[in-house]
Amino acid sequence: MSTTQTQRSNVSVLRACLTILLAVFVVEMALMLLLEEQLKQLSSVTAALVDAALLSTFTLPVVWCVLIRPLRASEVRTATFAESLLASTADAVITMDSDRVIQSGNDAAEVLFGWTEDELVGRNVNVLVPEPHAGEHDGYVERFLTTGEAQVLGRPLGERPRLRGVRKDGSSFVLDLMVREMGVDGGKTGFVGVIQDLTALDEARQQAEAANTAKSEFLANMSHEIRTPMNGVLGFVDLLLGTELSPKQLDYVRTVHMSGELLLTILNDILDFSKIEAGQLELETLDFDVVQLVESVGDMFAARAHERHVELICRPPLSGPRYLSGDATRLTQILSNLVSNAIKFTNEGEICVIVSTGTVTKEVCPVRIQVEDTGIGISEEGMGRLFEDFSQVDGSTARRFGGTGLGLAISRRLTELMGGAISVSSTEGEGTCFTVDLQLAVAAEIPDDVSVALPPSFMGMRVLAVDDNETNLKQLDELLSGQGCEVSCVDSAPKALKQLRRAEDSDRPYRLILSDMMMPLTDGIAFARAVRARCSLDDVKFLLISSILIDEAMLTPDLRIDETLNKPVKTSTLFPAMIRAMASEPGAEPSGDLGSAAEPAQSGLGGLRVLLAEDNPVNARLAETLLSKAGLQVQTAGDGVAAIEAWQGSQFDLILMDVQMPEMDGLVATAKIREREGDGAHIPIIAMTASALMDDKQRCLDAGMDDHVAKPVRPNELFATLAHWAGAAAAGEAQSEPATAGNRPNH
Repeated sequence: MSTTQTQRSNVSVLRACLTILLAVFVVEMALMLLLEEQLKQLSSVTAALVDAALLSTFTLPVVWCVLIRPLRASEVRTATFAESLLASTADAVITMDSDRVIQSGNDAAEVLFGWTEDELVGRNVNVLVPEPHAGEHDGYVERFLTTGEAQVLGRPLGERPRLRGVRKDGSSFVLDLMVREMGVDGGKTGFVGVIQDLTALDEARQQAEAANTAKSEFLANMSHEIRTPMNGVLGFVDLLLGTELSPKQLDYVRTVHMSGELLLTILNDILDFSKIEAGQLELETLDFDVVQLVESVGDMFAARAHERHVELICRPPLSGPRYLSGDATRLTQILSNLVSNAIKFTNEGEICVIVSTGTVTKEVCPVRIQVEDTGIGISEEGMGRLFEDFSQVDGSTARRFGGTGLGLAISRRLTELMGGAISVSSTEGEGTCFTVDLQLAVAAEIPDDVSVALPPSFMGMRVLAVDDNETNLKQLDELLSGQGCEVSCVDSAPKALKQLRRAEDSDRPYRLILSDMMMPLTDGIAFARAVRARCSLDDVKFLLISSILIDEAMLTPDLRIDETLNKPVKTSTLFPAMIRAMASEPGAEPSGDLGSAAEPAQSGLGGLRVLLAEDNPVNARLAETLLSKAGLQVQTAGDGVAAIEAWQGSQFDLILMDVQMPEMDGLVATAKIREREGDGAHIPIIAMTASALMDDKQRCLDAGMDDHVAKPVRPNELFATLAHWAGAAAAGEAQSEPATAGNRPNH
């Protein structure tokens, strides 16, 4: 063969070899790509064979060293890391396939359930679930595979339900479970579960609940033990205030009464705070009169405000709905806490309670309550901790103001429970304003017999208001102008006399004078005497308004004072007094001492036969005295057994039943009386007990009692409750629910 032919042959062979090598390279690259996708699924033997095959080629050793081997090393490292992570985690991890068969379990799963991984693998997962839930797993998994609806023991997949697991030895425990879907070989569905042992947490929860129960029982017992003697103290002090006392004795008795009420307030605050902390305080929803609510709070604090030489002014809403729906008792508590706080920190000036209502939308009425004072004010630092539990702005050992630091904290909690908000603004040395914003429903039913309007004859009537307090004058102006009166306001008696003379000269005299009693230079009595000294003013009607008890001896006939009123001024007393004065009717009797206990409403109770079940001698004597003074016939039994015997042996109209008594308590006694009553018979049984928590009231009702009066007993509340149930029994309408919110215990 010639040289040229040889060269051509070599070139052809070289080309063929290059073509073959290129083809082999393409095939090998395809194999590498396939290997990259399938490497995890190859057994170690197959992988070794592939390694050998690839390494036998001409070009792959370089490619293998550069690309494939690092990739396999990375996969091995990843798998090793995952295995180490599962082995070291504190939570148990178990995988299972769609047939509910366990595929793997980590070290923590072995410890938690007591099975080795070899023992677990191949078993149905139901072996780890106690009855009756074990059989439910099959249905949940089948439903998921069929419909895609993910449920674990009836709960959505991934919600981490708190369940119970069972160990190899049969013992069960509380666990937290999180389940996730995962893909396995052949595109099938499997599941991985992460289980956390909550045994220690469950034991801690049980211990906390036990401690909570013990605390609640302790507070309930302490409440009962404190209220029992307090009932005797306050009750007999009330009776003592109704007797003839020297001025010094009267002062001492009032001090005792005030101190007792303060102690009771502290006790109530602690109980309320405890119930709120435990989430046990429930709100009531009842219709109430917002005007009456505001005015009643004014009556409660009138005497305390006067003792501090502070003017207390209550301004209920003049427009908008008067009857709302909500928890009037708790709303009164919020308002009382704010007013009490204002009185404590105000040495002079005034405290103004303003309640306003907004536009009703979808039967919901915005309500804003503001309590403004001219007291010492609060620093910015103090406002930051104002609503904190047990916190006081002045917390030093030399502090001037007492208290538990709970009143405002409770007000905030109650406001938030009602869905509202409370805020404060203040300037040191000038005063403070607390604002409560609520959204309350409008009452479904409005009473027909309530009227707070002056008759048409008062339209255009000229009225002169005299008071040295500008806010009082503004309130009188708003009230009377809103009724169509023509009102003039002056801040002193001398100015009022000048105004009267000008009106007389212009032939437009005033027909009615509303005068404050306590004014500088010339007080209300001296002003009235000056008015009557002018013959031309002889026919003008004169109403005297005072924040203190007016000595009847000062109201001499020549003054011709037509009516006397107590501050804060209320529409419910002002308008009727104006009507009586203009009708020349006799003036009402002075309303009495603001600091003494009011006489109870006892009408219609005379001759009522009452069985009193009470084991405490002091409280029994107190109740006997109160009831006897009202004309009731009382028989006392010292325990539940004696009460049943007395009920069986005599006729009674109703029973007052203490709860905690020896031999047989009031709950058992009531149940036995209900068992022995004949068809249609039902004697009203009223709990009168120092067990004053809401749960205590419910237990009384559940035992068959009809109502509940908490100790210390308020005479007005007691007699109102007696009157209701005596009337219901007489009409054959005795019911098993209290009739009014007023009969509800404070706690």
